[in-house]
Amino acid sequence: MNEQSDEQAGKRRMAAVLAADVAGYSRLMGDNEEATIAALGRSRAVFREHVSDHAARVVDTAGDSVLSVFESVIEAVRCALAVQETLAARNADVPEDRRMQFRIGVHFGDIVEQEDGTVYGDGVNIAARLESLAEPGGLTVSGTVHEHIEGKLGIGLADLGEQEVKNIARPVRAWRVAAGGEPTPARAKKPNRVALAAAAALLVVMAGGAAWLLIQPNEATDTSPDLALALPTGPKIAVIPLANLSGDPAEEYFSDGLTEDIINRLTNFPNLLVFARNSTSKYKGQDVDASTVGEELGAEYVVEGSVRRSDGHLRVTVQVLDAIDGTNLWAKNYDRDLTAANVFEVQDAVTEGIVNAIGDYSGLIARAELEKALRKPPNSLTTVECGFLLTPFYDGPTPEKHLAMRSCYERAVESDPEFAPAHAWLAWAYLDEYRFGFNTQPNSLDRALASALRAVEIDRNLVEAHQIEALIHFHRGELDAFKISAERAIALNPHNATVLADMGLHLTYVGDPDRATAMVEKAIMMNPTHPPWYHYSLTHHYLTKKNYETALNHAPRLTWGLSWDYMFRTVIYARSGRMDEARTEAGKLLENYPSYGEDARGEFDMYHFSEEVIGAYFETLREVGIDIPDEQPPTN
Repeated sequence: MNEQSDEQAGKRRMAAVLAADVAGYSRLMGDNEEATIAALGRSRAVFREHVSDHAARVVDTAGDSVLSVFESVIEAVRCALAVQETLAARNADVPEDRRMQFRIGVHFGDIVEQEDGTVYGDGVNIAARLESLAEPGGLTVSGTVHEHIEGKLGIGLADLGEQEVKNIARPVRAWRVAAGGEPTPARAKKPNRVALAAAAALLVVMAGGAAWLLIQPNEATDTSPDLALALPTGPKIAVIPLANLSGDPAEEYFSDGLTEDIINRLTNFPNLLVFARNSTSKYKGQDVDASTVGEELGAEYVVEGSVRRSDGHLRVTVQVLDAIDGTNLWAKNYDRDLTAANVFEVQDAVTEGIVNAIGDYSGLIARAELEKALRKPPNSLTTVECGFLLTPFYDGPTPEKHLAMRSCYERAVESDPEFAPAHAWLAWAYLDEYRFGFNTQPNSLDRALASALRAVEIDRNLVEAHQIEALIHFHRGELDAFKISAERAIALNPHNATVLADMGLHLTYVGDPDRATAMVEKAIMMNPTHPPWYHYSLTHHYLTKKNYETALNHAPRLTWGLSWDYMFRTVIYARSGRMDEARTEAGKLLENYPSYGEDARGEFDMYHFSEEVIGAYFETLREVGIDIPDEQPPTN
């Protein structure tokens, strides 16, 4: 790795990571917001005091979470126990329904530390997953931490076994630390939400269908949902091992590696159920049709293809088939020059292109599922089918599409209250009341934030939940919180084109515009069938850089019919000296938005443009005949 990429990636090292969050935070906020915020502040003071006492530092306190980094594993566990002991003592006189209790996870592993002190990497991700396995007021540690502390701290440790955790390739061994030094029995596994609704037992198919595990709910104890057991509920995807057509068996490492990367990255999309590689490996080297795979695995879509390497050139051919009728839904060739030095870079680029074309919310499977859903009466859509309504809305927003989308999400949340994506989707709908002025109801942003926080509470690893939480903070003017949530969404799935584009779009206005623009441009390369909104921030960025030619390349892609579409083209034409075209676009702007002159300030303020930038836009718009009052007071 060269010096520039090292600097961009930050400093890599091993560290002990403590991750914590509040159990039942959304409920506490809903019951008494002021009291909860005050209690959270007091609790964080406890963390800071004990973290400092154990020679460590608090890295992040976004939302209701706390993230700390320690040089010593033993000190991290001692700190966690001291925090829980102090908080338990303070809770003794607090009514049970108002107690603020934290779950804590501790892991020792690899982290990447940025110059500003923020940290990323598997060490952080695994600590966060362990935290979600802890009881309220409890502590869960990884097998690595267990090896460091066993027999040294005089505490009981209960083996929770191997845990499958999202975005981590291998299972993580987890141990629960008992309070007071007494060993405790392993926590009973809880039934998932599907099992509770459908039956008293959950039948889970294990690797390749070779074994079966029957899990009975413990009705006498805890019947809340266990996300570790919840099955994905979206379309079922089978990725057949890509065929090696290079003529050299030694080249199979590349086709096998590409297949594994595609499967692993598709699993990061919560709207898809992707079969594990060992379920599809039996088809390697076989000429099998999609319908056979569909019948044997229950797959609805089949991904297949080939890899050919020859004389420094690579061609990857991929297609997606409907497993029901064998229809070819999509096919694409990826041609790349290949050297020993860039093999992994090329593999990543090809994987990203394939995965986002398939799995993105505007991708081909979402659109195929949408076509099926739209054949049904609106009131009969399932929770998962409701999710696909995002695609037509963001292709071209209208009040009618918004109302149908919002109504579907409200029904989904009511019928399936423990399904985190439904709460995230509902947060989108409430936010768009504010952003687009569609079907507005009181307190749009407050309702949006409550729904987003509920999604995060149910599943802290749901990328879309952190993505929408970031956008709500942005529009509430909570820009530090926005940046923290945005970076968290990106870290959870850095290969998701929609997340990169959306976070980059908003960071353009309030963060580092050059980095944000690079994120959006990467997203466009990853998802060639992207929706029009990807181009708003790029148009603005190149316009402010006075690169009018590039700005004008993006401006025609603004096809939503919003005032921004006409405004951007008006300003670009005017600043590049094409005044006749500028006046034509200005005419279209006023024809579609007669009160634009009076509304312009509010639209710019909504996205936190600086006064300098607003003034420059207004000056150009006035030059082409748009009457904008000289004194427009800021609206925020």
